[in-house]
Amino acid sequence: MRTGLFQVFLSLLLIAGLQTVVSAQATATFEIEAEILAIVNEYRSSKGLQPFVSSDYVSKVAREHSSAMARKATPYGHKGSNLRAKKIKQEIVCGLVGENAAVGQQNAREVVNAWIKSRGHRENILERQFTLTGIGVAKNKRGQLYFTQIFVSQ
Repeated sequence: MRTGLFQVFLSLLLIAGLQTVVSAQATATFEIEAEILAIVNEYRSSKGLQPFVSSDYVSKVAREHSSAMARKATPYGHKGSNLRAKKIKQEIVCGLVGENAAVGQQNAREVVNAWIKSRGHRENILERQFTLTGIGVAKNKRGQLYFTQIFVSQ
């Protein structure tokens, strides 16, 4: 009887510990997402543009894509971007939808700098018609970060 209770106790401790680790990882990625938004909005402001407004729904879609890339459920890049745009358009009245993706950078500043150096990514960031954004960051088992920023015009 004592052994069974001890095993249950150890299992509960393990579950609580895993939940703490998962919660800490989620907090870290949410912080990176917020930092990306701040840096991108600072860059837009320096170019005389209005800041993006963050959309919870668009962020959810961006997180799903980053997570799928991190799990290797979808290849890195923009495969499926039309489906993500369609999904967003079913929930939000909008026009254009654009997307930036990245992998391998270590933090928010690095990923935004990489996007700014890339003409196509920079054009998405500076597109005047885009007013809403959603950002998703996910980490794979090796600790590598995957980033997605989706842009929406309303």
